[in-house]
Amino acid sequence: MIKVYGPYTRPDGRQHVIHYDTVQKTRRTQSYPRYLMEQKIGRPLTDQEEVDHIDDNPRNNVIDNFQILTGRKNKEKTTQYAKYTDFDCPACGTSFMIRRKDYQSNQVNRGKAGPYCSRRCAGKMHN
Repeated sequence: MIKVYGPYTRPDGRQHVIHYDTVQKTRRTQSYPRYLMEQKIGRPLTDQEEVDHIDDNPRNNVIDNFQILTGRKNKEKTTQYAKYTDFDCPACGTSFMIRRKDYQSNQVNRGKAGPYCSRRCAGKMHN
């Protein structure tokens, strides 16, 4: 007999459930959205199927917000909406584009100045 415990929330805000087999004394963890989708369609998802949040909010686990995609389609969807910002390199003046996500992570996590068009320009400014 298999019991399902959860959902439990991880430190990153995503949720998961734990399947516990009382006969074999084994357990496995599964993402909560995947579990909900399997319950809705009445079968286990294959290894090629992934559950995608339509609104791209991983904390919105409403069943109507899910769709089944292949891993490739899910990755294409994620990269399709990457936002880019135009910058001028402070070292050489070249105009370039950088993903906003990368720029923000550099500023917040590393406290670095810039952005620069290349590592070479960054090295010039910091030497």
